[in-house]
Amino acid sequence: MEWLRIIVFTVSALGVVPAAAYVVSRLFAIDRRADVMHYRATSDGWRIALHEFRPADGKKRKGAPVLMCHGLGGNHHIFDFAEGLSLARYLAGEGHHVFLLDLRGAGDSEKAPITDGRRFDWTLQTYLSRDLPTAVDAVLEITGAKTVHWVGHSMGGMLGYSAAQRDLGAKFASLTAICTPARLEHDEFKPVLSSRSTVERYARSYLRRLAQAMAPLYEWIAPLQRRTGNENLKPGHYTRSAANLNEDVPVTLLKEFSHWSIETTIPAEGGETLVGFDDITTPLLAIGGEDDYGISLETVKELVDRAGSKVKKFVALGKPYGQRGAYGHLTPLIGADAATEVYPLISAWLAGGYLGDGDEERAAKKPAKTSSARASRPN
Repeated sequence: MEWLRIIVFTVSALGVVPAAAYVVSRLFAIDRRADVMHYRATSDGWRIALHEFRPADGKKRKGAPVLMCHGLGGNHHIFDFAEGLSLARYLAGEGHHVFLLDLRGAGDSEKAPITDGRRFDWTLQTYLSRDLPTAVDAVLEITGAKTVHWVGHSMGGMLGYSAAQRDLGAKFASLTAICTPARLEHDEFKPVLSSRSTVERYARSYLRRLAQAMAPLYEWIAPLQRRTGNENLKPGHYTRSAANLNEDVPVTLLKEFSHWSIETTIPAEGGETLVGFDDITTPLLAIGGEDDYGISLETVKELVDRAGSKVKKFVALGKPYGQRGAYGHLTPLIGADAATEVYPLISAWLAGGYLGDGDEERAAKKPAKTSSARASRPN
């Protein structure tokens, strides 16, 4: 009977996926530790994690501390991925004081239990009003600094340019947005986010276990690599990425992105979460990938064009722009050539380029120091 076959298939899938995910998560787990771990409670009681990487021994500390934030359905491992592919350790090796933030529900921060659908319902506004102020204030307290350099990937960049237009923006020395759009318009990405009838039935999307169960396939299937942003990685890193870089996403967040892709705004209590860009005065660096499946270069460049910042810079990555390989959504941070083609650009910006003095152009020509004491220390 048809209904019986459906039940058998469903039960089998429910058993196979978690089992496969468990095995993959153990075999390919990233075991890397920061110098110090910090935990802070947000104003609504969530415990969020901060991973601290101190400047390498003998290095003069460079300016304001750097606070990095992952994207939608991501975690801090995007910035500390593997030996020789860690933006956090690279910058620390250059003398920067670095902190990686896990937003609520991600990485080492507090996660809502699967059975607790009521708590798994936060929004972008929750991040902006709860998680970000807690993280920024914690970094300033730990370091004694007055401002931070914000570095965000994808949604992390969105949160950065949204916060930059609010009171929290006064605590930003600069803003770096990696693969972050000014709007969602990419024709191939929009239908996914617009599937409201599907996502509204559930409290969360179980992205983490699904990606882990499929992780070995990432190594061999090119269309899967492209659609998930895993392009031009080193052998073995496709599986490593799928096994470690994904987290479950609240459907409340997916609804907001869906609304944004259709209406170009995200409504929130007391106004809109995403407003115009004229009020962004923080120095801005925006980086985009030519082969990013979901975020087009045009929408990344539009962020720079519309921002009110006096010092702003747009960098396009990909073969047409002088890089050796393709650059998808994750490639600028974990790609095969990221440490030599991208990290120096970001380091140079943070070291003085954000001041508009031209230092980023000179420093960008320096070879990547992947063999520094910090970069080469044991995991």
